[in-house]
Amino acid sequence: MAARSKRRTPANEAKRNAAVVKRIIRRYGPVIDLRRNPAAVIDIIRRFSHEVTVEENGCGGVPPAPGPGTPGGRVTNEDVMRAVLRLTREFGTLRKAVTSR
Repeated sequence: MAARSKRRTPANEAKRNAAVVKRIIRRYGPVIDLRRNPAAVIDIIRRFSHEVTVEENGCGGVPPAPGPGTPGGRVTNEDVMRAVLRLTREFGTLRKAVTSR
């Protein structure tokens, strides 16, 4: 007899996403000041991205890691800030998707 797995329904995914948001708020507070703590968004993505589900609309998933931004393989501060800004936008999109349910 095969073990029954929990079905992935929109309601289950919404509950799981809401639980992740509650844990993020418990850890970082309801407002995150990225000027005072810019590493917070990276920490949130690292800790919680594998737990958040994304709708099957073609824009979800984890983007590939950025390659070196300059010839010679050195990553500049501009490259890092560009990646942080992109991740901040993506995190905002995920937050809107979770809170709009």
